[in-house]
Amino acid sequence: MRHATVITLFIAALMGVALYYLKYRVTELENELARLNQEIVEDQQAVHVLRAEWSYLNEASRLRSIAEQHLGMVPVRPEQFATPEEIPSRDMAGDSPATPARETLN
Repeated sequence: MRHATVITLFIAALMGVALYYLKYRVTELENELARLNQEIVEDQQAVHVLRAEWSYLNEASRLRSIAEQHLGMVPVRPEQFATPEEIPSRDMAGDSPATPARETLN
């Protein structure tokens, strides 16, 4: 046999092994990609569920009832607001208010 034939056979065998390894590696990467895509879908579904729960937990009527039940909070009444004229002004020295403050309503 000639040297060229031996070298050609060696290169063909080497390319066959490399092709087999490359095919195996591509299959591994495709499986990993499929797994990652599945994880992404699961995470998106989890985020969707968490957003729905967050929306429910922040619902105004639910928060209002919890605040009334546990904190004794009630809605603000119009007479609890002060007009600009009722707000005490400070003198130039900044010591104390020039007019007495309005009593707080309970």
